[in-house]
Amino acid sequence: MKLSILFSAFTILHVLHGSNSEPGQFAARLIRYDVQPASLAAFRAAVRDYVIHSLQSEANVLSEAYYEQEDTTVLWLIERWNNREEMIKAGKSPGFKAIESLS
Repeated sequence: MKLSILFSAFTILHVLHGSNSEPGQFAARLIRYDVQPASLAAFRAAVRDYVIHSLQSEANVLSEAYYEQEDTTVLWLIERWNNREEMIKAGKSPGFKAIESLS
C-alpha cells in the first residue's frame, strides 16, 4: 500500500499548479511504499524495471529506489524530471502502473 508522498512536496505542488513549466524548473517526487511480503519480489522487479526505463529518458534527471534496512518491506522511489509534463507522462506509463498495482 502506498502510504505517503513526502519530500519535495513544495516543488511538486508548485510545478503541478503552474500552467507552464519555466526553464530550469524541475518536477520531483518521493514516494514511500509499504509492500506486503508476498508481493515484495514482484514489486522490486517492477521498480527496478521502471527505474531502468526512466533513466533512458532524456527528460529524466534522477530515478532511484531504496529499501529501509530495518524493514525491507518499506521501499522508496525518488524521481526528478526536467518538467511537470514528463513526470506526469512517466506516472501514466505501464511501468509506473505496475508499481502502483503491486503496492
